[in-house]
Amino acid sequence: MYRYAPLNAKTGGIFAPLTYDRYHAALSAPPPGFIAIGAYQLWQPVGLIVGFHDTDKQQAQLFSLTVAPKHQTKGLGTELMRQFERVVCEQGCHFIKTAYVGDNPPLERVFIKQGWQTPAVIGIAVECNFNSLLSSPIYLVKPELPQGFEAFAWMDLTAQDRAAIQAREALPGGWYSATGIPGSVSPFVEEQFLEPRCSIGLRHEGNVVGWMIVHRLREDMLHFICLFVSAEYRRHNLGILLVMVAVQRTFEVYQPEHPDIRGFWQFRIENKVMEQMVEAHLAPYAIDFKREKSVQKLCI
Repeated sequence: MYRYAPLNAKTGGIFAPLTYDRYHAALSAPPPGFIAIGAYQLWQPVGLIVGFHDTDKQQAQLFSLTVAPKHQTKGLGTELMRQFERVVCEQGCHFIKTAYVGDNPPLERVFIKQGWQTPAVIGIAVECNFNSLLSSPIYLVKPELPQGFEAFAWMDLTAQDRAAIQAREALPGGWYSATGIPGSVSPFVEEQFLEPRCSIGLRHEGNVVGWMIVHRLREDMLHFICLFVSAEYRRHNLGILLVMVAVQRTFEVYQPEHPDIRGFWQFRIENKVMEQMVEAHLAPYAIDFKREKSVQKLCI
């Protein structure tokens, strides 16, 4: 017999082992819009669904759906999804969306039962082990940045830097949002998951002109989520240099306690520039390739 209940700051913490590290803090101190519903058996946590409802945009995003191995194939995932959908739709949500990496037959069966659209492939995820990556020729050479450019740890971003980035983006036509790069390249997306010690910014003559943003998924897995260089400087091959600096920094921070530290990069299938960089500098040292899929459902 299973019980289902919305979680709050008092009840969310015990469900943390059922989801990614990046959502643990939100389970213990839920921010506005965060939704978590748990499944219990004899007061033991056996299932969890977490997501976020952006009431301004009237859309919700599913972050994670997990059922403990011994309790799978019993309908818990479908019931958790049904309750999540009911909550966000009652709050005025117009549609729900999610993205995930790799084939996930149990999750996809839940989508079918709940009437979601057929998942569509939108990108590729490349996973690398840092030990092999750092032994590759391009990292052994360690080329320097061109004169006038400086790489810095994102933790050193100043309030003035942030204001300047936001002001430039707010100009007619935008800045990083108008580059034609598929997907968001904003450095401020989901900042609660940002790893400030490993994320790298790029300055030119004192002004921030690029970044390689890194998010922590768990202690031994980093997501290199957002690479951007302002259009006027792309001829200098600064993108791969930022990746190199971020990889080296991540290795220095994490490898002493996590010898098998891994990272992964995702790119949209239409982003040919990123595809070329991955093929040249990451693919030879990759340990896994997976497809990124997107799926959504209208709230009726």
